[in-house]
Amino acid sequence: MLTELTNPTLDLTLNATEARVLRNEKGSLVANAALRLSGPVDTLNVTGRVTIMHGVVYIPDPARLDLINTKDPAIFAVIDTATARSLDVAPPSEFMRNLHLDISLDVERGVFARSADANVEVFGDLIVRIEPSTAGKFAVTGALHTDQGSYTFLGKRFVVTRGSVRFTGETDPNPVLQVLATYEVRQANRAPLDIRVVIGGTLQ
Repeated sequence: MLTELTNPTLDLTLNATEARVLRNEKGSLVANAALRLSGPVDTLNVTGRVTIMHGVVYIPDPARLDLINTKDPAIFAVIDTATARSLDVAPPSEFMRNLHLDISLDVERGVFARSADANVEVFGDLIVRIEPSTAGKFAVTGALHTDQGSYTFLGKRFVVTRGSVRFTGETDPNPVLQVLATYEVRQANRAPLDIRVVIGGTLQ
């Protein structure tokens, strides 16, 4: 609807099957989607469901992270606008500032989180929201689970037997982690010895 050329009103339905929603250095994901976009562009509502069918997301290796202080004003002198926005150090656009987004995100089996040390299947259900009151920041609730995968620790390959990552809706996500992994030590003339590693706490 074009009652105002500078601020058109939308009422669109978007359906996608086996769409490539991510394909870069962060991973590769294929999804089905059923979304509705409605309302004026400057206060747009986006609702619906996205189902991640299969793919991989690359998670950072903690030993290789480059840490920067995004609160330091000097960073604005050496960083461009696009990069600044991806680091959450630049103000959101007017479109994002007033966006209302409420999407159910289903992650099917066949989606893997990988790093140099880890290869873990994840699955579960999440709700992704953006409200005008959060100034364009995402809030995620729900949980991802795992019951298979591997993690290399101290040179040993541990088998992931179960785990979860629970998101509690903060706009600065700090999910609660709980992962159990085991390593079998074979012993001569004795039953194998299982070494268990439990990772718990928040991501931070």
